[in-house]
Amino acid sequence: MKTSRLLDLTIYISIGIALVLLVYWSTFHFGPNNEPIEKWGGLAVTTLILFGYAVRDHWNYRKRRLFWLVAFILATVHVSIFSIILVKVEGWKVLWFVFAFPFENVMIDAAFRFTGHKKGSKPAWKP
Repeated sequence: MKTSRLLDLTIYISIGIALVLLVYWSTFHFGPNNEPIEKWGGLAVTTLILFGYAVRDHWNYRKRRLFWLVAFILATVHVSIFSIILVKVEGWKVLWFVFAFPFENVMIDAAFRFTGHKKGSKPAWKP
């Protein structure tokens, strides 16, 4: 097995173990009140999925600093807006993240295209 594939496998297994441990810990920590898990756990998982797909779709630009700066700014805006919403709204349901996902996905892709990071295309120049 190639070293890079072994590293990827190790990362995936580590992420899986971390998620299982997080769920196990939160079950005993929060008990029957799982609202914090739905709010903040949902935000964490949604953010990872949303930006995981965005980075994967624009992976050709991974060597550009501007690409990572744009991704960081978008993630910061995403987490900030949802944090404000989650603090104010009681009874938040995880399903509501699912409804926001397509809109956010389109906006993130538009921001990447606007900054010259077209989906699946090769960079016009190397950094």
